[in-house]
Amino acid sequence: MPDMKQVFSSEIRRIAHREIKAVLKPVIAQNVELKKRLNAMEREIKEMQKQFPAPELPPVDKQNNDEVSVPAKIPRITKERILALRKKLNLSQGEFAKLLGVASGTICHWEIGKNSPRLELKIRIAEVRDMKPSAIKALMLEKGILCADVAEPNEPEPVAEETTEEETVESEGTFDKTAFFEFRKKNNLSQGKIAALLGVFYSSIRRWETGEGLPREPQKAKIEALLALTPEQLAERLDNLPLPKRPHAEVSGKARK
Repeated sequence: MPDMKQVFSSEIRRIAHREIKAVLKPVIAQNVELKKRLNAMEREIKEMQKQFPAPELPPVDKQNNDEVSVPAKIPRITKERILALRKKLNLSQGEFAKLLGVASGTICHWEIGKNSPRLELKIRIAEVRDMKPSAIKALMLEKGILCADVAEPNEPEPVAEETTEEETVESEGTFDKTAFFEFRKKNNLSQGKIAALLGVFYSSIRRWETGEGLPREPQKAKIEALLALTPEQLAERLDNLPLPKRPHAEVSGKARK
């Protein structure tokens, strides 16, 4: 008497093989057809290359090319200088990265010394370092770091203004950052909106609220006038406030709440 287990196993393998073959048959046929089409396309490309040969490019003078692309003096850019430049411009790592056209994590790696910028980026950093304040402001507007409706055209934000000890003491005595922060929160204002009301950079609002910086005398007068507004007057000022061209300041202001 035949072994039933062996018979069943053999029959199952036969049926499975038949089913698999039935399933794979159209796939195999499709694969063969695709190979035929690919070979035909390769032949057509070769014929087109014969009919329309690629133009010959003039030889590149490597010596002259190197003289154009590489400056005579490579700027010395260290992690300390990168950090000092960013602090001087009063920018976050994300904003500084946007200004240079790199990722924000790249700025962090540069500042901690994990890696250093490539030659073209060193040249770019040196260009930004040597720019005039007006040129830096124009670049920030172009990159969307600064909204045109936020900054006053006749009173640009100071980049690296030195403050005397007497000015610092006077500012600390007359500016209450807690009251300023509570006013903004009470009226549900973002840092971008209150910056537009005062005509300053939104990053200045962040520095004032965290104590990293202090407003100057003209700015303190505007802050006092703003805090004295009634809810109706504030609503009217907000209704007449022009919308920023780009939402970067608004988004950054919400992220820092």
